[in-house]
Amino acid sequence: SAHETGVHCSCASLYTIKLHQLAEKGFGSCECSETVPVVDSPDNASGFQGLFCSDLAEGSVCGQTLFLTSIHRSQTVIYAINLEMKPTAPVAYSPRQTEWQRGEAQSWRLIGVGANMLVACQSGPELPPSIHVCRMDSPNPESCWSPVQGLQPVPRNDVNCPTPFGTSICQIVPRVDGDEKDPVPFESIVLHPDRSAPMPAHGATLLMPHGGPHSAHVVSWNLQYAFLLELGYTLILVNYRGSLGFGNASVKTLPGFVGDNDVDDCMRALDHVLNENSHLDPERVAVMGGSHGGFLTAHLLGQYPDRFKVGVCRNPVTSIAGMVNATDIPDWCYVEALGLGCRPRRYGPTDADLKKMREVSPIVHAHKVRAPTLWLLGKEDARVKPLAVMEYISALQAGGQKAKTIVFPKDSHPLSKPRTEFESFMNIHWWLEQHLSK
Repeated sequence: SAHETGVHCSCASLYTIKLHQLAEKGFGSCECSETVPVVDSPDNASGFQGLFCSDLAEGSVCGQTLFLTSIHRSQTVIYAINLEMKPTAPVAYSPRQTEWQRGEAQSWRLIGVGANMLVACQSGPELPPSIHVCRMDSPNPESCWSPVQGLQPVPRNDVNCPTPFGTSICQIVPRVDGDEKDPVPFESIVLHPDRSAPMPAHGATLLMPHGGPHSAHVVSWNLQYAFLLELGYTLILVNYRGSLGFGNASVKTLPGFVGDNDVDDCMRALDHVLNENSHLDPERVAVMGGSHGGFLTAHLLGQYPDRFKVGVCRNPVTSIAGMVNATDIPDWCYVEALGLGCRPRRYGPTDADLKKMREVSPIVHAHKVRAPTLWLLGKEDARVKPLAVMEYISALQAGGQKAKTIVFPKDSHPLSKPRTEFESFMNIHWWLEQHLSK
């Protein structure tokens, strides 16, 4: 699917090749058969959503069975695939959920396979990572995982243990365009802080679109989210249309419509959560994201300047036209701005290409931004170079808007070095507290 459309990380199909034929027939003549096809539109929310797998664990093929981790809606799930059956439906080897009670939201990630055992990591927004094992021949593998003693998180009653949080999933109907009927809802994960303890950020909401755009928020442990929840913020993690784990048709709806469909989905998610939670103050809303999430953050601040008090952008895309000739993924710029199947031109983008790329970028709305913004940039970023972001920041400063920029000289696109993470956490906390205080 990615080869045909140019969309990064789109739904995969799985093929098997009989390697013993290589010596006799050569690679081009080997028998190749499709084992798991691309899933365009899943039958229902609990069924298989398609293969969204970025890597394979050590020893993941055992006999005629392949074990792997794939995104299933707003969680990750371990699947077993029988390589002898063609085509076949993967069998879930870890729990798949659509609704959760407090403390039950969780994702599973396969670590390795061997000695008739699977080893996996389980975690959730309320559950720090822990190691579990399961026998391959378990009659009901979804419920046969056992924790490894000594490799479990600190008991919840420990004085140093994080405050208990709450997790819920919202099903939100997107905007209907043209003759479209029965649009498929998208999901948002809502993380609620503990309201029993006094926290200064209680009632404040942080909207957090993910990057990619073809990736996904999942219910797993995230240190930054735990940090923000401890401060009292309610977090809205939006899996807008185009996110992974919801079938390939959903992924393909976004290219050519970035800055529109994804922005609208974020606002619908925000409105839904505010309407369902009367304790949240609509006047104390912030937005934060990185990469394409930063792209959406800048868009939201410009398109809806009255809705957000403050914004935080981490290595954001602010102008696709300004990025296309200075990035390690120029193909991304063409596909996301111009649509499915578009590829880089032999002699660079045309005037029409650049015009369209700019029209869908946040830079065209920069003059409308009123919220103070914090910019966290990696000097070594080869994907979104810091100089490409300065045009947007300069536009804000020219309009008299408050903007603070922090450049990490030895970090790149993910901003994931330990010192960078620590300094980012502290500056985000300071910036949000300064501008969202009651």
